[in-house]
Parts: sequence; C-alpha cells; structure tokens
Amino acid sequence: MSQKLNKKILHIVPRLERGGVERCVVDESVFLKDKMQPIVMSGGGQLVAELKQAHVRHVQWSVYTKNPVRIVLNAIRLVFFCRHESINLIHVHSRAPAWMVFLATRFIKIRWGTTFHGLYGAKNKFKRFYNRVMLKGDFVFTPSQCVVDHLKSVYGFQKAKVIPRWIDLKKFDVKKIAFNAIHAQQKKWGFSKTDTIFMIPGRLSRIKGQKLFLEAFVKLKEKNVKALIFGSGSESYKQELLSFVQEKNISDRVIFDEGQFQPIHYASVSCVVGATLKPETFGLTMLEAQAMGTPVICARQGGFLDIIQEGETGFFFTPKSAQDLSQKMKEFIAFSDDKKRMFSTQASKNVKRFEISLLMKRVLALYGD
Repeated sequence: MSQKLNKKILHIVPRLERGGVERCVVDESVFLKDKMQPIVMSGGGQLVAELKQAHVRHVQWSVYTKNPVRIVLNAIRLVFFCRHESINLIHVHSRAPAWMVFLATRFIKIRWGTTFHGLYGAKNKFKRFYNRVMLKGDFVFTPSQCVVDHLKSVYGFQKAKVIPRWIDLKKFDVKKIAFNAIHAQQKKWGFSKTDTIFMIPGRLSRIKGQKLFLEAFVKLKEKNVKALIFGSGSESYKQELLSFVQEKNISDRVIFDEGQFQPIHYASVSCVVGATLKPETFGLTMLEAQAMGTPVICARQGGFLDIIQEGETGFFFTPKSAQDLSQKMKEFIAFSDDKKRMFSTQASKNVKRFEISLLMKRVLALYGD
C-alpha cells in the first residue's frame, strides 16, 4: 500500500449525519486519502466537519432526492462534474443516488459500484426493480454474509463480496482509559463500581428493541443490576419507555442518557445488548463494545452472526424473546469475575480482524480489479 494510486474516487451518500453507513464513508475517505484522491458528495450533515478537518473535499448536492425528474437532472449534472474532475471511480451507498450514477454512466465511461448496506424491502416488483440498481455496477460490496444470502435468494445475484464495516482500534482502545475515569463515568450515571450494568446503545426507535430490553430487564430483581438506555430519537417512544419503567417500579435502576456517545461509555458498563427486532446488516455498536473489552448479548440474526463468537465474546438470544434475553442476562450475572475477564480478553482479540488497515487493503484490491 506504499505506492500511491493515481485515482480519483467519488463517494456518494444521501446525507452525512451520524450513522454506520456515513461513518464508514468518512473513515474510508480519511484513511485512504494518501493512497487515492477522495471526494465525498452528499446532502450535507454533521460529519462534513470531520472531512474538512482531515482535508478531504466535500461536495454538497441534493443526492438524497427520490424525485425522478431531479434524479435525471442530477445525472446530467454528474456527467459534467465527472469530466471536469477527471473522476476514475464512483462508489455509491444508497439507491436514489445509485439511479443517478447509473443514468450518468450511460454517457461517460467510469467504473462504478455500490455497497448494498441494507436488507431493503422487496415485497413487490416495483420495490425489486428500484433496489436492483444497486446491482448494476462493476462491483457490489456488502457488510455481512446475511446480505450476500439476501441478494442470492431475492435477486439471484451471486457476485457480491463481503467487506465488513471496520473499526479504528486507535480510537477504541480500552488501555487509553484510566480506571478512575471509568469510575467517574459510572458515578455520573448514578451507578457504583460494584453494579452490573447492562447497556443498550442506539437511536430510540421501536425497531432497535429498547422496549424488549426493558421487558427482559424487569425480570432481574437484584438491586445492584442496572440498565442504561443510551441514545436519542423518537420522543413519543421515549415517553412510552419511561411509562413502562415507572409502571414496573424500576426507575431507581434504569438510566436514560442522550449525550454524545464516546468509547469510554462501552468501557464503563458490564455488558452491551443488541436487541433489534429486525436483522441488522452488521451491528457496528457490538463491534465497538468488543473492542473496548465489553462482552455482548445479541439477537441471533443478521450481521451479529458474523462478529460475535458465541461463548467467547458474547451470547445470542432468540430474536424478539424477552424471556430468552433475560435468561442470558441472568447467566452473565452469575459468572465469576475470572470468567468475565476471560470474555473481555477474547472480545478485544476478536475485533482485530475488523481493524481498518486490514480491511482497507481488501478495499483497495477490489477497487483495482
């Protein structure tokens, strides 16, 4: 990777708000800026500042539009942009802008491809037609095996390559966090260092499973077992969760935090739970938790299957089953300190195969095919 590739790559993503897809676009562009010349095109968002700070160029267009007329107009505009900028490669990360790129590349010869990030709904012919544009490029990446299987079963597509979402272990390094900082964070939440703390991170949304998490947690009666719901989102859903907490009389053991998430938060809890009601295509938060040496308990589905080693770095529970999730939480509570340390050590080792520098070598190789 020492030889600089003389390529200009254009990444296109609808918006650059905080999210797994957007995080990957920013991380790749910053990491590879000495190997390629990246340009990121989006409708703007919070992560644009990170690109500017890293001296990666950002171009703001309304690429998020699903209006067919505006997609066609954007495609015409993209033809001229690519010619003027001498773009060599386009990597698009969503369906609407993929249609723009597909139309533009009818008039300019540029290698392009996609990352099929989601298990998009495909219940009718129109949906499948709309989604299929993501398979029309020169390459198709997916974040996990479950997406590969989905493409085979729904579209008969056989050529997708798995490029897992990566993690920068320089940012997620538990050795950089002092014990007193962890204890201070626990105290800030109102927990003690002897508490067993289960955390569910992520956007407050029914699909993320916070209600299921609470339904499992309420079955745990120990006073030193606490729950942390970390994230913001739907205010009405949050009120539903708060009402449940009050109704079950567990307000003294459940904390909500809507702050800015940091690696120390993973290190300050005992276990992280992934309780999504539908399969995640990857599950980046579960990877980040393991990087910080924190075991995880996840629904046995989707991308979680690729990143968790059952019985070594975490556990699986039956999807949508509060009873089974509660049982796995009880088993974790019963573990000895030595066994919990073993899980922590194995979790830290497991994530090394997802380190960004390793996966960027694969990305570069596939870009060069």
